[in-house]
Amino acid sequence: PKLSQKAIKFLLTNSARPLSCDQYCHGLENSLNETCRSLCCVDTLRSCGKLALDVGRAVTAANLATTLPPLLELDTHYTLFLRDEDLKKTVSVTNIGDENTKVVARTFDENIEVIPAEFYLAQKTSERHQQDVVISLRKEPYRRQTYKVDFVALRDGQAIDRTDLYVEYIPKK
Repeated sequence: PKLSQKAIKFLLTNSARPLSCDQYCHGLENSLNETCRSLCCVDTLRSCGKLALDVGRAVTAANLATTLPPLLELDTHYTLFLRDEDLKKTVSVTNIGDENTKVVARTFDENIEVIPAEFYLAQKTSERHQQDVVISLRKEPYRRQTYKVDFVALRDGQAIDRTDLYVEYIPKK
């Protein structure tokens, strides 16, 4: 009960294991089973790439108080700008994991800006586990527009977790 939704999702996803060809093709009619096996069980390929959740493994990991990697949460996943309003909003990014992390904000449009665009968050038990960032539009769009900002937690330069913020601009009529 002490785990967040994000931590539960991580534990479930981390418990996933590949299905063998026998498991993946099991239960199909004869002709479909043969087709499935001809696609999945050839040469060194022994898995069709699908994953099966191992809920027992996830529950065991949760009960063992597994150390969680950096996991990011936002106080909102959607923010709205209206015409003639201040074109700046503040969003809080929180690390609910047990490791410190560097966070990078990625924008997919030149008109949106995030300050700071890079920052460090400490583990969840530290005072520095949260950072307020300012989201702003460089210029007011002339039409309705939706932007995406991706916050990525990094460990040794590798993406460990990400969470998205959608920013919408709506002109008043």
